[in-house]
Amino acid sequence: MADEENVTTDVANATNDVTDTSVAEDLHTNDTDSNMEKAIELAVAMEEVVHGDGNTDTTTNKDNESKNPNDDNDNDSEDADNQVEHIKQQTTLMEDMQTTLQQVDEKIDNFRDQKYSRTDCLCFFSFLLIFTTMAVLARGVSDLSFTQTFAIRTSLIERDEFVPWNDVGEKTFADGSTIGDIYLYLRSVAVPFLLNPDDGYRIQKQHSLLGGLRLKQIRMTPSECSKAEFNDCWQDEWFRGTVNYTYPNGSHAASFTYIDSEELDDQSWRGKYGSYPGGGFVVEFGLDRDAAVAAIDFLRDISWIDGGTRFVAMDFNTFNPSSGLHSTARIAWEMPSGSVYPNDEIKTWKFERYAGGDGVALAVFYVLFVIWVIGITAMETSSCWMMGCLKCGKHKGSYWNSKWKALDVANLVIFYLSIALFINNEVYRASVDMYRTDAFVSFRKLQYGLTYESYTTAVNGLLLWIKLFKYLAINKRLRFLFTMLSRSSADILMFVIVLFVFVIAFGTAGFLTFNSDVDDFRSYVFSMSNMVRFTLVDMDYPALTVSARLWGSLFYF
Repeated sequence: MADEENVTTDVANATNDVTDTSVAEDLHTNDTDSNMEKAIELAVAMEEVVHGDGNTDTTTNKDNESKNPNDDNDNDSEDADNQVEHIKQQTTLMEDMQTTLQQVDEKIDNFRDQKYSRTDCLCFFSFLLIFTTMAVLARGVSDLSFTQTFAIRTSLIERDEFVPWNDVGEKTFADGSTIGDIYLYLRSVAVPFLLNPDDGYRIQKQHSLLGGLRLKQIRMTPSECSKAEFNDCWQDEWFRGTVNYTYPNGSHAASFTYIDSEELDDQSWRGKYGSYPGGGFVVEFGLDRDAAVAAIDFLRDISWIDGGTRFVAMDFNTFNPSSGLHSTARIAWEMPSGSVYPNDEIKTWKFERYAGGDGVALAVFYVLFVIWVIGITAMETSSCWMMGCLKCGKHKGSYWNSKWKALDVANLVIFYLSIALFINNEVYRASVDMYRTDAFVSFRKLQYGLTYESYTTAVNGLLLWIKLFKYLAINKRLRFLFTMLSRSSADILMFVIVLFVFVIAFGTAGFLTFNSDVDDFRSYVFSMSNMVRFTLVDMDYPALTVSARLWGSLFYF
């Protein structure tokens, strides 16, 4: 009887909660997201009470059956009447509860339909379509950018080979491992392929070389060795002075002075083993193959690249008049601790954004994009003012009650950042001679700006498509998914913490064991980031076992 009374009380309380005027008033406030969640939680609670009540009645009936065997002569008629009356009351209360629950479900369905008006949904989907079209047109609808990049990379990086310094076998660009290999690659592969007068200095007979080549190196600052028995030491600091070179007989050969990045129109560059400034010591080769080969031989004779060199790069630019696309390429060699690691970066861009039919369409969608962003900003500002987004503490407004508001604000901030980068790139692009052939013109700064503009566009696209769930949440099934994730967030957080502990533990163990000869554990930061990656992919088992046969095998498994 006590359990039945508790169930009766729970049902009555839930019914009162549903019919409470405060709840009804809350459903009509501006805080739509919060009220939506309250209404759904209330409905779930009522369903639990209903199911719980049914279970209790079943249990009670079974208990009564077990406690009252077939001894009809001993049953008290008054208790039987009370039991029948109690069951009737419970049945009536259950019917009322079911009716009330259906009413709540209808209100929630109506609330879902009214939460976002057709105008809201239409505006969002229109903006999503405009943004996506603009982003695709900005990068190019066709695959010409990829094929143009692939044509240059295949010829210079993946296929062409040169005879190494010891005349044994052949090497590709990726196989280069000595300073001598750098000179041989430049002389045997890069210069003959790029500076080809027979084809009018065109690569693969289509891509015109613009202004020749630029060879740049970055050096470390010379210092005295800590041990008197040794000389020619360098400290870990960029050298920005003048370097004097001599011939093997000791006579003066040439002097090179560091040139700042602003004068070179270059940007800092991130390689695999470090980040390098935009300035450096520069040698430029015009559209003259013989002069370029002679210059490379001269640099080799005076040991232009030596123990103080930390980074060497060869930059060049091409233009394909058929596709209207520019390619900006950098062939690089990183040289930490006397080793040589080849690297490359070849990107293809449509610098003339508004050329052709796609360019006109892009300009139209850019204008629409800006208009939409300004409109969204006005709407959010108005909503913020009316709902008190600047209030805090006890007087906190209802603007921030929605979990989607933070995403909306982040979207707007990145939108304006993207617009600022776009304006900056357009102003700078207008000042660059993108078709000059008689002198080298660096496109590194322009590429740098376009790269970051594409990053912001990519982040905005990701956030916008995630924001689509905000409008799809009116569907019951999708709303169930979000409710499930919300209720399990604490468990998910605990799992992430445990996983993070294991990542730190194994990352530290791997760094302490393999940092000297396994690339994935070459530094503590890379060890941690790679351990996160190893939760999805395999580790390099051969490299681990070569470094430490027994421990490497145990660590892998």
